[in-house]
Amino acid sequence: MRSIVLLLVAVPLVAQELSRDQVAGVARAVDAQRKAQQIPAVSVAVARGGRVVHAAAFGEADLENGVAATTASLFRTASIAKPLTATAVMQLAEQGKLDLDAPIRKYVPEWPEKHPPITCRQLLAHLAGVRHYMYPGEARGTRSFDDLVSTLKLFSKQPLVAKPGTKHSYTTYGFTLLGVAVERVSGRPFVPYMREHVFGPAGMTHTGQDDHFAILAGRTRGYQKLSRREWQALPEWKREQSKPGQVRNAHLHDTSMKIPGGGFLSTPSDLCRFALAMMSDKLMKRGTRDAMWTPQKAVDGTPIVYGLGWRVSAPPWPAPYGGPVISHSGGQAGTACFLTIMPAWGVAIAVMTNLRGADIRAIARDVAAALL
Repeated sequence: MRSIVLLLVAVPLVAQELSRDQVAGVARAVDAQRKAQQIPAVSVAVARGGRVVHAAAFGEADLENGVAATTASLFRTASIAKPLTATAVMQLAEQGKLDLDAPIRKYVPEWPEKHPPITCRQLLAHLAGVRHYMYPGEARGTRSFDDLVSTLKLFSKQPLVAKPGTKHSYTTYGFTLLGVAVERVSGRPFVPYMREHVFGPAGMTHTGQDDHFAILAGRTRGYQKLSRREWQALPEWKREQSKPGQVRNAHLHDTSMKIPGGGFLSTPSDLCRFALAMMSDKLMKRGTRDAMWTPQKAVDGTPIVYGLGWRVSAPPWPAPYGGPVISHSGGQAGTACFLTIMPAWGVAIAVMTNLRGADIRAIARDVAAALL
């Protein structure tokens, strides 16, 4: 696997609105993908030159009630919560309050001693060996939790899936440990800390916890497609009224089980503001940011395509976009979303949908092409 090195240079950029042709091109690209994939709602935003220059929403946020999606519609971020949480961790590390290489038990003594020592750095890169989902239905749990520490019981008793540092093994639960560490080090509950030190400074006024019980204006309804396996398992009379691929309401899911790794609501514009804050050093020093955007390695030297809370990869975009692409995707009950940053161009693109399993990378790719 080829290692990717970030070009740590400042690129002069000009805040420029999209041209009429570019706006039309983005609309055509998104609407074509939305219709082809049967996605109820797609919302997109584009940032460049230091600000959000375009935002648009297509389709319906609520099919049953005929509610159109708007640029203020709230979608689940799913795993885009991870780079948000990673930002909080790196802020505290930068301040000397948290040691990235200290055993996690220094901050989370509830973590069992039976496990080999793991560190925040390993957790941020998915190199700690903490397990991901492994039981049927686990990824869409419906139990509600009032605090992060209580969610440790969901996974803390299981053995690690790999020796720490040896294997890139993606885990949402690992970020729960990081969230608890943020609470212990900062002395603040996790969500208020995020609001005060990440969302607020980044100007993310429409981002917060995906609280199942709260009444939140603009929250979208989530959907999924009926798989063939699910359809075949239905009673005959229900099979006669449905078909594979049909859009249905998403499974019930209370994301309080995994707030740091997948439990926020946001908008594409807010995600682009987060990207801009990362590029302009509003949230941390440049060196700290660059560390997050540098691919990590296993202990044997094998490089991975993940930094500290972010995926770092070669550009999948059409020419002339170049340089590394910093991104994170998200997918869970009722959502699929994608945030990508092209630092060499000062460009960020965010795509959020209310359909689980939607091909959001294809939408982002087509939006990037429309900007050329």
